[in-house]
Parts: sequence; structure tokens; C-alpha cells
Amino acid sequence: MNHASSQTPQPQSSSKARLRSKRLLVLVVGIIVLYLLVAYVERDYLFKCLEQSGGLSETYVVDDFHKVRKGKNGGGDPWETDGRLFVGIVTPGK
Repeated sequence: MNHASSQTPQPQSSSKARLRSKRLLVLVVGIIVLYLLVAYVERDYLFKCLEQSGGLSETYVVDDFHKVRKGKNGGGDPWETDGRLFVGIVTPGK
């Protein structure tokens, strides 16, 4: 009877598993950083466009407005902020 075809797969070595785990962690962290950069770039770009439109009579940024920088929303999705509040006063009639 030939048992060669009924070999069970060998588990990955612990070093390979750790390497895969580290690579996955780096990927996840990279995605989170990219998401945050996109969110801040979008916010900054939107505010810049509003300023350039002439529709704002006053603008300012309040640093450290948000004391809590990370959390989860009501649906359980994680959120993060740099704590800055962008304020723009809309010019009447524009």
C-alpha cells in the first residue's frame, strides 16, 4: 500500500508565520495612515476651495479642539482626528 499520496500538509514554521503576521500588520498600518492622510487632505482641500471661492468672510482653525483623538462611532466604525476644528463664516448673499 502506497502512503505517499496521503501525506498531511506540514504546518508553517513559526518564523514564517511571524513574518506573515508582521507583513499583514505593516499593510494594515499603511492603509490606516493612507486613510487618515486622505481624510485630512480632503478637509484641507475643501476648506481651501471655500476660501478661494470668496464665499467665506472669515476663517480660522482651533487647534486641540477635540481632546479625544480616537474612538468608535455609533455603528462601531473606528474614527480618528488630529484635533483641529476648521471654522468658516459664510458671507451673506454669496
